[in-house]
Amino acid sequence: MQSVVPLVYMYTFRFNASCNQWILLGEPLPSLLTIQKANLITQTAVGHTSEFVAATYPRQPFVLDAVSKPGSKSHEDLVYAEQPPYGEYELLLHTGSESFFNWTGDTWEDWLSLLAERLRQIRHNHHVHYVSLVLHTAGLHTAGPQYQRVGDVIAASHPLIGMGDVLPSEVIEKIREKEQLFVVHSASAGDVYVPSAPRFSKELWLLPTAPDVSIGSLNNLQRKGVAKLLSTIFRVLHTEFPGQHFVMRVNTDFEREKHGHSWWIQIHEQENASSGTLSVVQSPERFVLLMRQILAHDAVAKPAARKRTT
Repeated sequence: MQSVVPLVYMYTFRFNASCNQWILLGEPLPSLLTIQKANLITQTAVGHTSEFVAATYPRQPFVLDAVSKPGSKSHEDLVYAEQPPYGEYELLLHTGSESFFNWTGDTWEDWLSLLAERLRQIRHNHHVHYVSLVLHTAGLHTAGPQYQRVGDVIAASHPLIGMGDVLPSEVIEKIREKEQLFVVHSASAGDVYVPSAPRFSKELWLLPTAPDVSIGSLNNLQRKGVAKLLSTIFRVLHTEFPGQHFVMRVNTDFEREKHGHSWWIQIHEQENASSGTLSVVQSPERFVLLMRQILAHDAVAKPAARKRTT
């Protein structure tokens, strides 16, 4: 009797033995997409407005292996598992007319609320153990005229190159203690830090005041504070460096997945595609001084402007 072999689809993954990681192949920048109604994930009103929706990636690179058994979460077991890598790929879309760089704190709150809701939903899939969000400002208008593409959420069963990881909470505390000179702005929700050994000439980290493994666990007050910081950072970067594109990586995990670790956000300039050249990153001191002055002036100027209008 001939056995029935289940149909297994292998998608755009390759294993990089030197890095001991799976690679999700594809364009380095978001490609032009057409979002159909079938791609939209039904949403209730989120936060202050209902101007955000989530959608499945039109050319979905992941297919869940329904017949596979939940395996171990250890790195080695996942890498050498018999089943192919799989996961979920979603897009966060903004339907409002407000330009991304002019988003207010309220709009960022809605964005964070949608992200938290999607993390909770994706977590129901017990096959996925790694999650990351990337936002390319160069790809804001690559999802058709109706939407701004404001985040690609990738959740996978295997670690993928390009995915960031959560930081140990003690590392965040050591950064605050040992590298205070590189902290350019402090607020109740977190600190804005320029890494002392940056990979990019313009690079900022947002380190939360209250470490938590998942950015989806923020309470209302924390969400409001993080939203205000993100609004300020992108408005300042766009004003100071017009025409420059940036990449934001939200390094997070699912709730209660890793104790003693915390989410954090990396924002950096978009790399220029240049083959055969070695990029040289300048010393960060000038960028530190510039950002400290701008953010300090912004914090003083905004209350003053509010007083003049009242």
